[in-house]
Amino acid sequence: MKGITTDGAWAEYMAADARFTVKLPDSLDFPTAACMMCAGITVYGGIKRAQVPSGGSIGIVGIGGLGHIGTQVAKAMGYQVAAIDTKQDALALVSSYDLKPDICILSTDPAENSMEQITNVIQGDYPGLDATVIATDAPAAFDLAAKLTRKHGNMVLLGQPENGITLSYQNVIFRDIKLVGSLVADTDETEELLDLVVKHDIKVKIKKWKPEDAEKMRQEYLAGGNSGICLGILAPLLIAQYNSLTRTLTAKLTSLSYRDEFTGEYNVGFDDNYFVVVLIAVLTGLRDATMRFVLDPLAAAWGLGRARSMRFKEQAWMVVYYATSWSVGTYIYASSSYWLDLEAMWTKWPNREISSLMKIYMLAQLAFWLQQMVVINIEKRRKDHWQMLSHHVVTIALVYCSYRYGLTPVGNVVLILMDFNDLVFSIAKCLKYMKLQSLCDFMFGAFVVSWVLCRHIAFPMVCWSVYAHAWAPTRSCFIGSGENIIGPLEVPANGYFYVLEPLIYTNGRVCYDYIIKMLFTSGLLFLEALMLVWFVMIVKLVIRVLRGGNAEDTRSDNEEEELEEDLPIKVEVDAEGKAQPVRHTSATRRGSMSSCILAATRTQTKTIVRRANRSKDY
Repeated sequence: MKGITTDGAWAEYMAADARFTVKLPDSLDFPTAACMMCAGITVYGGIKRAQVPSGGSIGIVGIGGLGHIGTQVAKAMGYQVAAIDTKQDALALVSSYDLKPDICILSTDPAENSMEQITNVIQGDYPGLDATVIATDAPAAFDLAAKLTRKHGNMVLLGQPENGITLSYQNVIFRDIKLVGSLVADTDETEELLDLVVKHDIKVKIKKWKPEDAEKMRQEYLAGGNSGICLGILAPLLIAQYNSLTRTLTAKLTSLSYRDEFTGEYNVGFDDNYFVVVLIAVLTGLRDATMRFVLDPLAAAWGLGRARSMRFKEQAWMVVYYATSWSVGTYIYASSSYWLDLEAMWTKWPNREISSLMKIYMLAQLAFWLQQMVVINIEKRRKDHWQMLSHHVVTIALVYCSYRYGLTPVGNVVLILMDFNDLVFSIAKCLKYMKLQSLCDFMFGAFVVSWVLCRHIAFPMVCWSVYAHAWAPTRSCFIGSGENIIGPLEVPANGYFYVLEPLIYTNGRVCYDYIIKMLFTSGLLFLEALMLVWFVMIVKLVIRVLRGGNAEDTRSDNEEEELEEDLPIKVEVDAEGKAQPVRHTSATRRGSMSSCILAATRTQTKTIVRRANRSKDY
């Protein structure tokens, strides 16, 4: 857009073609008008294309940026309306409006049950809805819409799935359903919509973003699409692995490297890093798929609002991961020669050949912590963000160095101590988000006990073992691995490059002297110092609980305020044209995840440009 003094969305004035402009009603505020000029006209055009006579029935599939407007518009036009979505909080939002739908359908329920509900509420010539408007990109929504549309009905397609439409054509053909496409409303229809909005006081759920938060806005919009991206990365690798012509090119990425054919065990080396990269993609895809297809329906069934749902899914994924990693790690530990014997961790040093299970376990842990470096910068930051970041950096360094230095027994013991405590903590957080406060407080008590035992008793014992129980000669080195290992050799007298050799070369020199011992000990003690800082926060929580309060995580930036995001928001514009958010109180903190995106206005700027993102869920 070409402005007079400023181009684009921040232009105070602009020249426009009169054929494509409409006059806004004086009583319509700018934020609502901006939403209607994008999301509103899109869904209104879809409803008009459905060609349903007055008094007929329309289903809005996908209650997001388009859908929560569409249900109100359809009611204002005199239709019987069915709201259809995967999330209970989205259905609760549209049910809170004056123009509420006649029936709400949770799309995770069987289609037969949903059809029965529709038939009981909406009377027509045939079972089902006269038309469905699909206001989502979720592929499964199209097939569901076909099942709920009556014979001779219409399906209006607004959503554009990235990989095309998934649709059972049997419903379309045998029930004579017409598929209709719709882009936006025309100028006359836009004026009709604005009149409806003013006359019936149609509401819009608005989320504000500051201009400097544009990147965060983009990340939130794209969040939840990682599983498809990861599948797109992994699928070619798997196909290439099964092709004899390309297998040698992908072997390092899809299988364990450095197998010793004589012993059946695996050496460690630089090529393991390729496998770690693939594991990061696998974990990222699993995290996203688990959150979307398992935890999201669970959160919806529990009636969690947007903020609680997101926090719940994040912590529930951690429960899944920690339960798995702790179980595998404990199995390795229980079947090892160093079970309940710290000194035995050092008897086989340098332990450069390990079992396939130990190799996968250590590399998966390394991949997880590398992935966590990304996650903590995507999720909402807590007060201790920089402590967490430093913790992750040191943890990654210790895991990788213990792996390359042949100290996997030490890494195994440390990781199971940390994983168990993290598992208990994540369970407690999940219970908190599910509003099971009594169970949360009980698990918090278990967490405090496990924290003290694992991190301030058992972990310092491991630190002491690293310092005092290293049975390798005080100054000794080894070269090679397995049956070909050579040593002990003298530590080089000149320089310190020998410290880095195990991290670079597969069969290079690996040494353990006072310098290396102190480097490992210092890293472990740094983690202990961080955990002592967190322990102070835990003590404060204990005091709060003993005084009758709840176990709230003091690391969070006032989580209760964060959870208030679940409440519907209205933005009012004052006489100076400044947008002011007004939050409506509600007995239930529920909201729609998808909403219009409102850019903050500049001083003396009344032009507010809005963009509506179509819901990816339904």
